Amino acid sequence: MFGLFGKFNEIPKRLKNAQERVKQLAVEVRSPDGVVYVKINGLREIEELKIDETKAQNITYEQLATIIKETINDATRTLHMQVQQIFEDELGDIVSGIPGFDIKKMMPFN
Repeated sequence: MFGLFGKFNEIPKRLKNAQERVKQLAVEVRSPDGVVYVKINGLREIEELKIDETKAQNITYEQLATIIKETINDATRTLHMQVQQIFEDELGDIVSGIPGFDIKKMMPFN
């Protein structure tokens, strides 16, 4: 019983560690055709967005818009998976023994 309470006391520290790790994240994704590059940080802010003008010459505006959207979405999904892993690393051993806790509900952006 006391072990469970001890685990509760560790949650704020571990949560802060997870949040700090997330702030340090940076995900870089390039579209499969190499036209678009995006870098997104742990706060889901786009830090860089580059378009290879040479490769983009032969595509339409609509195609470019689709490639940009897909690349940003891919970066966001990758970031989400990395954030989930951080939270599992930091809190998984604690919350696994606590009935009713779902680590995914503790993650930001859910």
